[in-house]
Amino acid sequence: MTPADPPARPEADPAHAEHEGSAQPLSPDQERMWLFDQMLPASPGYDAPTVVRVLGPLSIAAMNVALDRLVTRHDSFRTRFPRTGDGVPVQVVDPARAARPRWRYLDLAGLPDRRRLTAAADVVRQAAARPFDLDRGPLWYAAVIRLGVDDHVLLLGMHHLVADLWSLNIVIDELSAAYRAASTGDALPAPVPPAQPAGLTVRQRDRLTPARLDRLRRWWADHLTGVRPVALPTDRPRPPLPNLTTYCHEGQLPPDLADALRRIGHQHRVTLYATLLAAFNTLVAGWSGQGDLLTVSVTAGRHGRAAERTVGLLTGCLVVRVDTTKAATFAALLPVVQEAVVDALDHAALPFADLVAHVDPGRDLEPSPLRQLGFSLHNTPSASAEFPGATIGALPPRQDAWPRGVSEADLWWEVFDHGAGPLAYRLQADDRLFRPDGPRRVMSALRQLLHTVGRHPETPLSRLAPVALPRPAPAGSGQVPPMPPAATNHPLVEPAPAHLRHAVALLVTEVLGIAPTSDEDNFFRLGGTSMDAVRLAARLAADLGAEVSLYDLMTTRTVAGMAAAVHRAQRDSVTNASRTSWS
Repeated sequence: MTPADPPARPEADPAHAEHEGSAQPLSPDQERMWLFDQMLPASPGYDAPTVVRVLGPLSIAAMNVALDRLVTRHDSFRTRFPRTGDGVPVQVVDPARAARPRWRYLDLAGLPDRRRLTAAADVVRQAAARPFDLDRGPLWYAAVIRLGVDDHVLLLGMHHLVADLWSLNIVIDELSAAYRAASTGDALPAPVPPAQPAGLTVRQRDRLTPARLDRLRRWWADHLTGVRPVALPTDRPRPPLPNLTTYCHEGQLPPDLADALRRIGHQHRVTLYATLLAAFNTLVAGWSGQGDLLTVSVTAGRHGRAAERTVGLLTGCLVVRVDTTKAATFAALLPVVQEAVVDALDHAALPFADLVAHVDPGRDLEPSPLRQLGFSLHNTPSASAEFPGATIGALPPRQDAWPRGVSEADLWWEVFDHGAGPLAYRLQADDRLFRPDGPRRVMSALRQLLHTVGRHPETPLSRLAPVALPRPAPAGSGQVPPMPPAATNHPLVEPAPAHLRHAVALLVTEVLGIAPTSDEDNFFRLGGTSMDAVRLAARLAADLGAEVSLYDLMTTRTVAGMAAAVHRAQRDSVTNASRTSWS
């Protein structure tokens, strides 16, 4: 298996250069995704690649032209996120002519037949596991893997910071069109899309005037008054610190059930999103005994025609508060949920960080109501790879005993809708709270509920939700592996010495412009934000020689706790240096 460089890239056409070369601030959702990436720097779970098998002729030269056109046409293929001197990231779009291609051609045809697919699957896994360099880029990769004369695997991956789910469909569609044009000699697509992510970010920021921001903050402060965490009866006790890794379960709701759910929404004049959210809330309410629920959704964030063909991270967060006690039946709950969704959409321009600052100003709630329940309905435009004279297939699916993922929520349910046919889904459950079969058990109860309301939407809510979910498999049955290691739970540490607490307090003062009055002062209650924590981490590294993780700063929070994290980092640094000197 010998990697080889593809043919030289052809001369690129001039690209849209509105933001090329200049440092631009991140959008609120880019900030959130960047922070999430820093909290899980070793996890590739958010950026799974698109993989297709091409059975038939495939022109490497035409593929080179097609990939080059994507790099030229879309800023996201040339965007990276270097940090400024204070540690805060900015987005920089490199000029098209200076962009470095990141794709390879690998020929596995010389391997024995039985080894080729296994080797190709290994290449896919290795590519997906390789972390991106956000500072230097590029934040995408591609590969063409040759298995035979007319048998190839095409692999394309992009970091979530530069491409959301909607964007991936645009990329697949345009890659296919550019390949067809290059292979037949037709004219290539226009080089410039209607808008670029950095420009949309600037427009979004300009629209959010101080007066509008104040109105939104006041509305959400009133709307979220009294919200509290949900007491989920989980398989395991909740650990003291938040977790970001999950077990996953994927499947499909069959076409007859999917059509019944669409029909119910149509009959009651509500969206499929509201229908499915009502079912999810009904399950959680009956299971937890709490009817007032807060659910976070990821929305497409495509506002206006200009954004429809833009490749980038444009998603937004929608926070929906539903009180299931306002309805006696599922049918009666539907308009309650629909109204809550409309209210949330009308006030969705407020950055998610502002909602967190209101609900959990000290970042010390565990659990936080904003990190428990998640639901998203993805109805992005569908696209499929098409290459002249070739048939598109798939590699044999990887058989994982317990699929893993990453999520900020205890439970996150995603549904994928293409307007007709089955509804694919993925349900994730926190792997510190649930056993590996937890997502499957939750989904089993949810499917049963959906089947019931699909036939009888007038069913009383009291008869829909189970008092408890199906019991987990016994720990000694061999069906459940041991609990995963607490990778994100930093251990208890001894207090830092007084001089170190004083040094940290001085740096907190410099970053926030406010002096702590006590070692127990909370960094976030003093007015600090997540990006202020990033600035503090940079100062701790520069001034105290302590590489403190962002997770530690976000979870220790107080001056004393942060000083203890610095003390541990300094001690670990000395220990590691000592081990290295003896190795």
